[in-house]
Amino acid sequence: MNPRVACTVFAFIVVVVGTVPSANAQISDYPGTVPTGRTQFEIDFAHTRDDNAGTRTDSFNASSILITHGLTARADIGLGFDGYYHDRYKTAGVTTTAHDWGDLTLRAKYSLWGHDNAEPAPGDTAFALLPYVTFPLKAGDYGSDLVLGGLILPLAITLPHDWTLVIMTEFDAIPDTTDRHREFQWIESVVLDRPLSDKTSGYIEFYSLLPAERGLDWQAQVNLGFYYSFTTALCIDVGANFGVTRSAPDLQTFAGLTYLY
Repeated sequence: MNPRVACTVFAFIVVVVGTVPSANAQISDYPGTVPTGRTQFEIDFAHTRDDNAGTRTDSFNASSILITHGLTARADIGLGFDGYYHDRYKTAGVTTTAHDWGDLTLRAKYSLWGHDNAEPAPGDTAFALLPYVTFPLKAGDYGSDLVLGGLILPLAITLPHDWTLVIMTEFDAIPDTTDRHREFQWIESVVLDRPLSDKTSGYIEFYSLLPAERGLDWQAQVNLGFYYSFTTALCIDVGANFGVTRSAPDLQTFAGLTYLY
C-alpha cells in the first residue's frame, strides 16, 4: 500500500458548517473506499475566525470524529460525530459565548468505477456515490431538531506527473436561519493533489457553496493543506482555508489524524 493512502485515497474533510462531518483535510471527498474488513478512524481540531458587520467570531471545534468500515471492494459505511463547538462573539467590546455538541451522521459510499485500479495511469477515473443522513443531538446552545441529509458525488481523475484532480458535487438539505425548516445548498469543489515525497503530499482546493435560502450569499474559499504519513496506516494533516468572498469565513485552520486499522 502506498504510504499516502491513509491520507489521500480515503480523505474525507472538515470545518464548513452545513457539510457532512469529517475529520480530514480537504472539504472535497474522494471516491476511494476503505478496504474490505478494515476500519478507518479520523479526528480533527479546527479554528474559524470571521469579522463581519462589526462582530468578530472565533469558533473552536474539537474532536470531530469519523469512523468508516469497509464492507466490500466497492462500499463502506461511516458514522460521524461533529465534536464539541465553542463560539466566542465580540461586538463593540462586549463578548458573548455559546457552545454545542455536534450531531451524528450516518453515511455510505459506493464506488461505481475505479475501485479495482490499484495503480491508476494518467487518464484513469474513479467515481462514487455518497449519501448521508444527519441526526440532531441538540445538546448545547444552538442546533436544529431536523433530520437532514444529502448526496455527495466525487470524481477523481489521474493526471500526468503524479497529479490527481478531484471534482466534487454535493447537494445538502440544511436548516434555514430559523432552524425550523429545511433549505438546500449546492457545493462544488476542485482539488489538485500531488505527493511531495515518499511521506508527504499537498493539495490546493477551490470550494464554492451556493445556498438556496434568500438573503444568503455565495461563499467561496481557497484551501491549502499537507499530509505526513508516519506509516501506511497512520498520518496527520494540517492546513488552512481562506475566504475569498465576504460571506465566507475569513480564515479556518485545522489539524487532523487518520488511522487505518
